[in-house]
Amino acid sequence: MAKLGIKAKLYYNSASYGSPTWVEVGVIADGQVNFAWDEGAADDRSDPAHRFAKTQYALEFTGNMKAKPGNTAYEYLMDLALSRGVGDFLALDGSTATVNSRGFRWDGQVFAANQDQGLGAVLYSAITIKPTDSDNPVKAAKVGAGPTLQYATIGDDTVSFA
Repeated sequence: MAKLGIKAKLYYNSASYGSPTWVEVGVIADGQVNFAWDEGAADDRSDPAHRFAKTQYALEFTGNMKAKPGNTAYEYLMDLALSRGVGDFLALDGSTATVNSRGFRWDGQVFAANQDQGLGAVLYSAITIKPTDSDNPVKAAKVGAGPTLQYATIGDDTVSFA
């Protein structure tokens, strides 16, 4: 069965990093997780084919957030947009209760919250959340049996969720 975008979720952590309490951001529409590796040329004279190696990667979450003053998640993200505050985020292609959901966990900042205020518009803010400087590395996330969240380091030669 195909996975559906409507089942994807963005969460923020309302507790500590070591013992997270994930709060769903239910006011998001049309979310998108953007993950892409940079590449470095790895050519040599052993083969005429151009060769490349993964170097660093970029991760960001973009989405349209319905303007809903008083909603806890809306207020949290808007406060982050207006400050230099940092949030602990989790974006999955399913819920935290759905085994085999995958995504990413990162400490990030809200870098944009652009809002079309045209006469015929329903108000949404186009938000962008990117990783920021933190002691916590960006992690791949997967929901395992239980269900329980498991994390893996990105960029190792193999992926091992624990």
